[in-house]
Order: sequence, then C-alpha cells, then structure tokens
Amino acid sequence: MTARLEDGWIVSMRSKETGDEYFEGTGAESGNAERSSVLELVYAANEAVPVSSGLMSSCEAFQINGSTAELRYHNWDADGILLLREDADTGDLIIEQSAYSSRTGVRSARYSLNGLRHDLRVVAPLWQGLDMEFTDPAITGFRAAWPLQWEAGFVIAAGAKGGIWAHVQDADYRFKTLTVGTPGDPYGFSLESDNYGPITDKNSAGGLAWRFNVYTGDWRAAATRYKDWLWKAFSLEKELALRPEWLDQLAFAVSWCPTDIKLLEAVAQKVDPGKVLLHLNNWRKFGYDEDYPYFHASDAGKAFVERCRQMGFHVMPHCSSMEIDPSLPEFHYFDDFAIRDLEKGRRLGWSWVDRNASMGVPGSDIALRTHKANKVMIKIHTAFPTWHSVLREQIREAVADLNLENVFIDVTLCLYNPQRSLVNNTPTTKGFIQEIRHLQDIGLNGRPLYVGGEGLNEVTMKGVSFAQVHLKTRTDGQEQARTGKCDINRFLFGKLVKSMGYAMLSGSTEDSAIYMQSHVDHGTVPTVTVRSAEEITNPNAAVAKMIKLANEM
Repeated sequence: MTARLEDGWIVSMRSKETGDEYFEGTGAESGNAERSSVLELVYAANEAVPVSSGLMSSCEAFQINGSTAELRYHNWDADGILLLREDADTGDLIIEQSAYSSRTGVRSARYSLNGLRHDLRVVAPLWQGLDMEFTDPAITGFRAAWPLQWEAGFVIAAGAKGGIWAHVQDADYRFKTLTVGTPGDPYGFSLESDNYGPITDKNSAGGLAWRFNVYTGDWRAAATRYKDWLWKAFSLEKELALRPEWLDQLAFAVSWCPTDIKLLEAVAQKVDPGKVLLHLNNWRKFGYDEDYPYFHASDAGKAFVERCRQMGFHVMPHCSSMEIDPSLPEFHYFDDFAIRDLEKGRRLGWSWVDRNASMGVPGSDIALRTHKANKVMIKIHTAFPTWHSVLREQIREAVADLNLENVFIDVTLCLYNPQRSLVNNTPTTKGFIQEIRHLQDIGLNGRPLYVGGEGLNEVTMKGVSFAQVHLKTRTDGQEQARTGKCDINRFLFGKLVKSMGYAMLSGSTEDSAIYMQSHVDHGTVPTVTVRSAEEITNPNAAVAKMIKLANEM
C-alpha cells in the first residue's frame, strides 16, 4: 500500500496491486475538516479529552530514520506522542499512541480513524463474527471491550474486492477497546490502549502498537494475517493434543438439556448420539445457580449421566468458572478477591429476580448474604490461586463420582479489566488460562478433562474444547439477521473449539428460528433448546431443519 497522514490522521490508503483508494478523500476534501482529536485521553464514563487538538494545541514532527517518524502533541490539558513506523518485512503501517496529563483517572489512550469510503462495511470478531454497515444503528457508536465483546484484536473495513485492516499483535493479554464509528462520522473506528485497574491514580496510557494495511479478496484474506500470527504466538498446534479425538465428529447440540432420559431416546432416534453434545444444567443436589462452587450430583443427575454414557452421548454437566454463592461460609475467604467494576467499584455478579431478570448484586453486605432465593452470585478474580484450588477439588470430586470426560464451566467470557486488575501480577485473562490448566489436569484414564465454556474469544480458545456462544441480540430477530453470515471465530479457532448455540432456540417463534440459523451462520453446530422429548419426536420446522443439517454434516 501507499498511505498518507495529516496531523496524525490517516487520510489515504491505496492498494498498489489494484489502485483502490479506501478513503473518501484527503484533508478538507474528505468532509472531515472539523475532525475531533485523532489522539485522546479517555477517562471514566467515556469522557474523551483531546490531545492532538483543542486549546493551545501544537504539533512537532520528528524524522527518526527512513521508516520511522514521531508526532509530539501539546495542548492546555494534555500531551502525547504518535510513533509512526513502517514494517520493512510486511509493509504494515504501525501506529503506537501514548498520552499523559497531570489529571489522574486515565482509563485509556485512544487513536481514531475515519473518512472511510462509504461502500465499506465493518467486519470484526464481535459476537462470533459481524459484517454490517458502518451506519447500522445496532453497531454505530458501539464501544466493545476486549475480550468480553471484542473477541480478537482486529477490525476490517471490507469492500467488494478488498479493504483495509487494523490489528494488534499482543501476546501479553493487555486490555484494549474498539469503538465503531467516530463522533460526526460513522465511517471509521477508534482503538484504545487500556490501563489495568485501578485507574484512580493513572495519568497516562498507551503501549500497544496497531498495524494497518490493505488486502485484496474477502475478509478471510485480512483475517489470515492475524490468524497466522495468533497460532504462532501462542503455539496453538500444541493445544490440539488437549482436545478429544471426536471433536470434529460433533454435529448437533442441545443447550440447557433437561435431565430427562426420554429426551435422550428421542434425540437418538434422529441423530447419532456420538455426534451430539449435551449441555446439562440441572444435575446437582442444589438449585440452578445456587451453592456454587459445590458440585454434588443428585440421584437423577447421576442416572442421566450414566444413561448418556451407555448411549454414546457427550454430556457436559454445568459448573461455574468464577462465581460463588455469598451465603456460603467460604465466601469470607474470597471476598477480598471479588471482581469489582473498574469505574464504579461495585462487586460484579448475577442475581435472579422474578425468575428471569437480574438487578446485579446487592450493595448491602447483609443483603448479599440473605437473598439466597434470588440466586445471588459473586465473581471471583480468575488469577487467585486459592480459587483455582477450591474449584479444582470440587469439580474433581464430581469428575470421579460421575466418571466424567467433559464439564461445562459458566461465564468464561466475563474476563473483565476490574478495579483490582492484577492478582499475583496476573490479569483475569491470563488467570483464566491458569485455571483451565488446573482443570485439564484432573482428567481420568490418562486423558485431560475436556472443558466447555460460555463464550468464545482469543483467550478462552486456548483452553476450552467446546463453547456455548452468544449472538448480538436475543430480542430482535431482524437486527440479528443483519449481522451477516460471518463466521470469523470459527475461521480463527474452529480447529480447536467446537461451538454450540446458547438460548431461545426452541424454534417456536419466527425470531427463534432466525437465532437458530444465525448461530449456524456464525459457526456453531446446529443447536436446539427444547424442554421435552415431544419437541424432538414431532419437531417444528426450525428444529427439524437443525436435525436435518446435523445429519448432513
């Protein structure tokens, strides 16, 4: 490519191969003469303080050598640097932003790009793969935290024959944020280098180097550059040895499977049980989402798991990766390591109100311990070794009792950058990988324990063999349909992880049928959430379609 920058803004990127220009114009011609600041300090509540523009602003440019330059910014409120480099081997443009101020509370440093051609679409690893118009109200202005929502560190502006991409080669689990669109111009995106919490005393941010380049072809050509780096950086070929030999045979899944042997018999009449993965949520002596981390099977749960084994089904009893019931006496030992919101400081977790909604968790310590009926759960930092120890022992007992080959651990996608981000100098992301390794070690018969989790991103894919994934929405079928048939996460991680659908997959409504197909389009095996054998024996059209797809795989 050839690229041109003005005052830090990328105003032109042109493919040498095709001659295609991916920006609307340059400088004032682009329609963005009144741009916001290309470099910003970001505080709580997404408050953006300009660094490269604003009161008393100035810019100094320094040529460091033939492939490196630096822009140094000053204004009334802040100072910053953009380091600009060309990678001689790849031709990538590399931009590293940093900024600082005497004011504390800095969450991140933000670099923005806008003025893209209006025929380009945003393609990104959001909700397993998103391909939408930049101007779609469901996505424009959306701010996605890595890895919870932004599931891998790249974004593509895709056209019919090619486009541009941006990615970061970060093997250190640094938190980062993507925003689709910029103020006054939806045709762009912003990239943030986030601080570890706590941010109260932080007055600077930066440290990530973003790469930009053009590509020819569809989005897979751009994603391949990132995939190749990812597999090499994390030695992912070695991870294949920790996956079951039957992983690629899976072709059908039942999410939130009832503990009902008649349902097993019905499914076995439709699909080979050896190709079926079952997510089993009600198998313990305790109520669902109560008394974590106790994992003791009920008699019905034992009988169901044994019948699964006899029939050849692959079953994953539901456990938890990071949550504890605060009414338990053990909570006393973990509360100091509870995950708290980066900006507001409240404990993070879940509760059930009127059986189907959450108000978050109580702020009152008394209420925290006295609302067991509301299924209150508190999230614990995944790098805390004592949590690893307790979780491993509780799950190990269940594995031995039920002779389990697989388990499911919930909310593995909730890898936050919390108020106390580092425990033992380790973030939640890297802590989760440590936790998974402890669980893999308790497998039986010389095999690792095969673990399933909720969500799939470039952190969790290192350890999970199965993933129950989320779509963009479960409340608007038409919006979900607009996300496109985009299976980025399967493209990146499908060799390591088999994905299944999440919820609302009964096929009983038009929206439900859309969600079922959209899961498949985004890379999952055909998945249903049914409550009875009758829904399999005499399926509606959407369930019948999933069964048909499974038998064609």
